[in-house]
Amino acid sequence: MSNSKYVKYMAQKEKFQELENLKLKLDGLRGKKENGEELTDEEETMLHEYAIVVLQLETMRPLLEAFEEEGMPSSDLGKRAEEYESLLCDYPHCRSRVIGSRLVAQSISQPLKTAEEEETDTEDLIFEITSLNTRMKIKKEKKEKKEKKAQVMKARSKSSKVVKGSVIINEDEIAELVKVSSLKQDLQKGLDQLKSDYVKHLSLRSASGSIENLKIDHEGETYTLQEIAQIGKKGSQLLVVNLSGFPTLMRDVLKAINDSGMGLNPQQDGTTIFIPIPKVTREYRENLAKNAKTMFQKFKDHSRDIQNRYIRDVKKKEKEVSSDLSHSVQQQIQTMTEQYVVEGEKVMIAKQNELLGKE
Repeated sequence: MSNSKYVKYMAQKEKFQELENLKLKLDGLRGKKENGEELTDEEETMLHEYAIVVLQLETMRPLLEAFEEEGMPSSDLGKRAEEYESLLCDYPHCRSRVIGSRLVAQSISQPLKTAEEEETDTEDLIFEITSLNTRMKIKKEKKEKKEKKAQVMKARSKSSKVVKGSVIINEDEIAELVKVSSLKQDLQKGLDQLKSDYVKHLSLRSASGSIENLKIDHEGETYTLQEIAQIGKKGSQLLVVNLSGFPTLMRDVLKAINDSGMGLNPQQDGTTIFIPIPKVTREYRENLAKNAKTMFQKFKDHSRDIQNRYIRDVKKKEKEVSSDLSHSVQQQIQTMTEQYVVEGEKVMIAKQNELLGKE
């Protein structure tokens, strides 16, 4: 390799090394951005030049390789350039290799250029690289616009889902159309009943205490089981319910036991009901947990019935008030109901964890 070519080689190698160092730094910035770290404005600006730096490296690499292959005839380099050009494709690295091969074929046989000529060649190279990079930039911009649009649509969808939860409850405003204290009392009563049912009917302890307070509905009247029957035990695993005093209530009692959610299997023998007390197995625990969910669903439906009843009362007064006030109060009633339902769900989850032995 001649002295002039060696000087040119070293100058190009130094530039190549500077670009490689810059690329390493930009790779680090890209890694930070992908990990969600915030970049400064200066670092963001530097990242915009990443594609150009990569193209410059791809362009200079074949040039340096050719310098290192000392003694390679220029005709071979020209042939290599033609081969690269025949493989020209839409990808930036293909185009940059073609440019590099052309530069190799031209520069090996040329004498060392002056500083002004080198500067002019550098400007031409940057211009050509920039031109080749235009398509990639356009593609990148389209991709970014598409991603931003998707993010906006996702944000809108998310916000639309939480509209109900973002409604602010103004009890004074609700009171203009319905009695707020009655609404809250009705909803709280349903929640208290759910808690009470969990304590009475869903317990790992003996079922005898729960069965005594079991409510029996008959012809519009409600009784507790201990009011209409004699309840006793036969051994540690069997309850005996004697209905000889009120035999006509047998069907209602059996229905109440089956619907209690306690997982009991009553057996009738004349006016007597035998109730085996199940052992506390894993299956039994899981059945009780399922019953807890069934009870919660009943509470949820009951709460919706209360909500709809008060909303109907609001709609009856729509002719007397503005449509905005009517709509606002209806939304607030829905939000208030949802708050009690959420509280009931928390109670259900706590009960299920207790029944399943979870912390």
